[in-house]
Amino acid sequence: MNHPLILKAALFCLILFSTLAVCSAQDTNSLSAGTAKVSINPEQFPVIVNGGFLSGQANSIVSPVFVRALVLDNGSCRIAMATIDVCILDTGLCHSIRNEAAQQTGIPADHIVVMATHTHSGGSVVGALGTPADETYTELVRQRTIETIVQAASNPVPVKIGWKAMNFPEGTHCRVWITRPDKMQTDPFGDKTVRAMMHPGYQNPDYIGPCGPVNCQLSVISLQTLDGKPFAVFANYPMHYFGAGAISPDYFGLFCNILEERLGIDSSRESSGLVLHSQGTSGDLHWMDYNKPPVSIGINDYAAKLADVAMTLLADVQYHDWVPLDAKQVIPTFDRRRPDEFRLAWAREKVRELDHILPKDRPEVYAYEAIFLDADPKRDVPLQAIRIGDVGIAAIPCEIYAITGLKLAQCSPFEMQITLELANGGEGYIPPPEIHPFGGYNTWPARSAALVATAETEIVEISLGLLEDLAEQKRKTPVPLQTTYSDTVLGDKPFVFWRMNNIDGKTCPDSSANAKQPGTYQPCVAYWLDGPEFAGKNGETVMIPAAHFAGGCLEGKLEGLPVDYSFETWIWNGLDPETRLVTGYIFSRDPSTAKSLVGDHLGIGGTHEDGKTKGRLFLYNGNDGKSILVGQTEIPLKEWIHVVMTREGDKVSLYINGKLDAQGDIARTFDYSEPSVVVGNRSDRFAGFEGKMAETAFYDRVLSAKEIENHWKSALGR
Repeated sequence: MNHPLILKAALFCLILFSTLAVCSAQDTNSLSAGTAKVSINPEQFPVIVNGGFLSGQANSIVSPVFVRALVLDNGSCRIAMATIDVCILDTGLCHSIRNEAAQQTGIPADHIVVMATHTHSGGSVVGALGTPADETYTELVRQRTIETIVQAASNPVPVKIGWKAMNFPEGTHCRVWITRPDKMQTDPFGDKTVRAMMHPGYQNPDYIGPCGPVNCQLSVISLQTLDGKPFAVFANYPMHYFGAGAISPDYFGLFCNILEERLGIDSSRESSGLVLHSQGTSGDLHWMDYNKPPVSIGINDYAAKLADVAMTLLADVQYHDWVPLDAKQVIPTFDRRRPDEFRLAWAREKVRELDHILPKDRPEVYAYEAIFLDADPKRDVPLQAIRIGDVGIAAIPCEIYAITGLKLAQCSPFEMQITLELANGGEGYIPPPEIHPFGGYNTWPARSAALVATAETEIVEISLGLLEDLAEQKRKTPVPLQTTYSDTVLGDKPFVFWRMNNIDGKTCPDSSANAKQPGTYQPCVAYWLDGPEFAGKNGETVMIPAAHFAGGCLEGKLEGLPVDYSFETWIWNGLDPETRLVTGYIFSRDPSTAKSLVGDHLGIGGTHEDGKTKGRLFLYNGNDGKSILVGQTEIPLKEWIHVVMTREGDKVSLYINGKLDAQGDIARTFDYSEPSVVVGNRSDRFAGFEGKMAETAFYDRVLSAKEIENHWKSALGR
């Protein structure tokens, strides 16, 4: 007789046995891999294409699109990875693919990762902005992806494995730039809120500079047969897309084809291996370098150049006969940024007025999106981490900024870190919290950028926790760069030393010996931008991270800073002095309780007073004193400059690049017992500094001219 309890026990044992067979802790010292490539060319035309604000269609295939899959098996655990030549994947669709592939292969669903390459020339498998999903094509992609993973799992070949990474800065650049304050743009809701926007155009004078750093790491995981022949390569590079006609895999497919040809891999034959190209942290990156004039380069040349770098990497890979494999996943729930009642009423009224189903412009797109977000206010977001030997992989279903990839790379406990974006779903852009106040497309609430502003911080923390679990060791603690300049400053005992080398958080640490007086950033400030180049401690050149101020500031309370003091910083002014009355205030020492502007206010002059201060340092002692000390040197635009101000009683001295620039009597207008200071702006937020700052220090004494000169020389390694 089949008793229900006996059947349940037998079923439990079967499941337990299957799980142990897939991921046993016992090492068997064998490693195999299977690959498969299956076409996902549309079979019915026209097919809907997404990747833009409005819906598009394709009537032909420019270049074939595929699912490419790789399954790794070390005898104890199996991992499956699949890249799909589409722009974005729906999280529910990925859940369906992974679960069905798990049922057919025995690989646990949380050990399977499926990811969009992010071609903007593929068929639409998820509704986004003004584009609906093509339901017929979506089902084709779902079935073919499952088929590809199953095929890869059924064709194992004995292999050995290795990995390597290097930076390729020529191939990717920040595409989101900060506008001048007088050139702010209007958002789709009719408000002038945009201080940062993607694709500014080459050397556009309306923009100051990039809004974030660049993550330019090309990573490869390479597999060879036991006799040393190339078998498969899993590559990762953070570049958004190149641009190609639909239907096309964009440069991702070209890169795979070129690298396969160079390695002698024929991916059209079963069990012969292949190359996969996965998308890195490219939410704010693109191949165009807007700092320079436009260049003429075609998509084939771009893909070939990236393949050149990959070949250089592959030539230096060290291979292993066996490596540990593992994966972990959690699925936290995140809130979406729902519209308030005013925005929702606007959206409903706009949609009610439409006489067509699909939106025709950006306001109509975002009206629909507001309604979508209100109806679906929470999302389950799968976060996965994978271990392949000493490689840690974070798989995140969002479009990720480069700075997020850098955070994970800095702290990952693994030798090499790869971060996959648009993996296992598509929950839109997740700019770090400090970027949200800048506005722009990547922050406008929609399914393409829906999660709350704190999502990036939480996702980084959860992902690092998963990586720690896989590595069985704690994350790394980033160590600030030390240079001859920072050593010289610290040797002169600053009262506070705000290096402005933050990569996250609102707090700017105090690196002085006191280490007790951190500053607090106020919006809008961007982190981890390229700063001045200093001499390293071993004679090398070191790029120091900097903060970019665009209306924001750094506030501090410097308890005990005396009347006689010094202020020191490095500045990169991004605003033409012809733009406004005052180009920008670098810092203020002013009591927060004052009824009128008093104290010390150091800035760069603009058109005020017939331009007598234009482009020069000046010190203003407030509305009560109304005295100005003006420097002699014009501050060059977009160059790093060393600036020092000292006050000894009423005597004020200004220094530029180690030399005295101005000196005179400027009366004190209060007793300086109030500890408030503001860096990167004036205390009343008038004419904030527009540009980058780094290595900022206050001293509780007057630095001598010789000390100031030594600081400047130490930065140059002299």
